[in-house]
Amino acid sequence: MKRASFALPLRGEPGYPPPTGLAPCPMDDAAAHFPYMFWARNEAQASAHCLSQSGMPIARAALAAAGELDLSTPPLVPLATLEGLLAQRLGIDPQRVIVTLGTTGAMHLLAWRFFPNSRVVTELPSYEPFRALPRVFGAQLRVVPRRHEQGWRLAAVQLAKALHGARRGHLFLSTPHNPTGQRATSEELREQAALAADHDGVLISNEVYLEFADPLDRNPAATLAPNAISIGSLTKAYGLGPLRVGWIVLGEGLVGERDRLMDLAFLSYVDPPTPSLALALALWERLEELRGAYALLQRDSRPILVDWLAACERLEGELFPVGLHAFPRVRGVDDTRGLQRRLSAEFGVDVVAGEFFGLPGHLRIGFGLPPDALRKALDRFGDRIVFPLHDASGGVVGLVGRQIDESKRGARWTTLPGPVAGLFNRQALAAGHDSVILVEGCFDALALEQAGADHPLRTVVRAQLRGDDLEQRGGQVGDDQGCEGWQAPAQ
Repeated sequence: MKRASFALPLRGEPGYPPPTGLAPCPMDDAAAHFPYMFWARNEAQASAHCLSQSGMPIARAALAAAGELDLSTPPLVPLATLEGLLAQRLGIDPQRVIVTLGTTGAMHLLAWRFFPNSRVVTELPSYEPFRALPRVFGAQLRVVPRRHEQGWRLAAVQLAKALHGARRGHLFLSTPHNPTGQRATSEELREQAALAADHDGVLISNEVYLEFADPLDRNPAATLAPNAISIGSLTKAYGLGPLRVGWIVLGEGLVGERDRLMDLAFLSYVDPPTPSLALALALWERLEELRGAYALLQRDSRPILVDWLAACERLEGELFPVGLHAFPRVRGVDDTRGLQRRLSAEFGVDVVAGEFFGLPGHLRIGFGLPPDALRKALDRFGDRIVFPLHDASGGVVGLVGRQIDESKRGARWTTLPGPVAGLFNRQALAAGHDSVILVEGCFDALALEQAGADHPLRTVVRAQLRGDDLEQRGGQVGDDQGCEGWQAPAQ
């Protein structure tokens, strides 16, 4: 008889983050199948303010109160019981349900079974395995873009075009969509399954976020079409991620695939761990109670992020009704991976860069925090006057922020990366003037402008200047107060 222990330190406690034993991604992001997970295991664990999570915080109290676990029970008993409970909830035959080693295990089994020698159509932006698994299993991959101006919806005509000409073609999609939160209607899911059926294929619908919805409002694809498959888990909506308990639900026309999928599961991991299955069973009757914590976040924390997004002129996006995150576009910033690193290093805030979803220029921002903690995290972005740096075409190529409240800790000035460092200043230096005024900061440049200084391109902010810029001008700097003795940095 063993009692489960969940004694790892929480964020902000001594010893956090716990050692992972992993180094940063040992390969270039472009060469890795799943670079997001390297980031999530290493970099994301180091920041004090976590806005990168798309699920509920770990339900530590519920896990600790689950009581004694009888680990001597054969795994088949809790496994079959869980499958029966899931089937009962959906009103289907238990043979259509397979409990898996989390959502990742479910996706892996389905990709292994269906993807070889076929065409797979998926979405963009998307969670990285949606694009990686088809390649790993030798499928011909086609990617259909979701667009913000179209409400992030997938048009049937786009999917049909991507499937055209395939002897066997599958759709591999998510609803609610990760990272945007857009949710497919029942009619859309039926239409998607019909398109796949026209090409002797299946619709694989990852519905891990659908557990956030009210039970009476859920529309799993596997209950709507005979060739549809739904994937779910206890991770996102209930805070039970440590259990790694997921499931596959087969459409009624795919019951014959159960034994083939079980054979692949036996070859991969045999069964999910018995302690995980036992804890899942012990907490099954409390799932709606656990989901109640999500309802509180929707009531108290969601409006805070909605108002904050509306007040941020540089962010463009919205929150969908189901889920705990938004995916706004950052106007004028293409390198959101660099922005993410800067936010973590200088502000102690974690967000997820759009590059991990195949769409740079966006950030996934979660609100799965109590209201006060969320305000504190979002306030790390605020209290600054932001100066955009423009190129010759008027496009924003960088941002400089000046802290308003000097009583707060942290750097007074921060810069967010643009595509070319120093571009603004090189244009000034190349403008053909005999002299250029070098100042300390943006406010100094504004003061000179207000005092009647010549054309603003002749005023260069020292903090944004590169050493080779001065070398091109002979390296001459006047002994003006604020820059006395300053020299161009070595290259």
